[in-house]
Amino acid sequence: MTRSKGMKRRLLYLTDEWFWRNVLAERVLLFSGNGAMCSNAKHLSLLDGSAQSRLFDHVDYVGSPWRSFWGAGGDGSLSYRNRTAMLDAIRHHPNDKLETDGSYFIKTLRDLNQKLGRDVYRIATKEQTQMFAGLDNFDEESGPPMVISGTAPNLGHESRELLLAMCPEIKVIFPALHNPSCFGAKPDGEKCAATICALKDKKDRPSGC
Repeated sequence: MTRSKGMKRRLLYLTDEWFWRNVLAERVLLFSGNGAMCSNAKHLSLLDGSAQSRLFDHVDYVGSPWRSFWGAGGDGSLSYRNRTAMLDAIRHHPNDKLETDGSYFIKTLRDLNQKLGRDVYRIATKEQTQMFAGLDNFDEESGPPMVISGTAPNLGHESRELLLAMCPEIKVIFPALHNPSCFGAKPDGEKCAATICALKDKKDRPSGC
C-alpha cells in the first residue's frame, strides 16, 4: 500500500483501478472486522465444492442484504466480487461522483449490461444476498448464512440461540452475544458490562482488547 493510496478514504480506495489491478485473486472476499464466516453454511462456496455451494461463483457481485436497488447486489462492506468485473466497471465509468463503492459498482455494472444488450455482468438477486449474509429467513434446516456481521440486534431470543448454535464462530467476534445477561428476556446491564473487555478498567486489561 503506497502512502498516497493509503491516505484515500475507503470509498475512493475500493473504486480505484490501482487497487483492483494489484489484487492477485480473481475472486475477492471483502470482509469487515465485525463479522465471522459460518462453517456450517450450506452455501459456503469458499470452503465447499458442491454444486449447491458454488452458487456465489456464478455472480460477479454479492453483498450483505440492503434496501437499495430493490435489494439487488447488496452492501459492499461485506461482499464477494469478481476482480475483472470491478476493473471493467471502473474503466467504463470512473467514480467521479464519489459514491459508496457498493452503489457505484452495481449502478455501473447495470449500465454496462444495458449498453451490451444482455446480462454479461451478474449481480446478485435479493434472494442471493439473503443466502450470503441474511438473518431474516434462516432456520435449522437451511442453516445459517455464509457470513454474519454485527450484533444482530433485531433477533429475538430463540432466533439468537439458534444462530449461535449454528454459527458459533460469531461468539469469537462478540463474546457477549452468548451471555444471557446481555440478551434475552431478562438482560442485566451490570453483569453484561462486566463481560465486555472494552468497558473494563485499564488495569484489568493489560493486553488490551
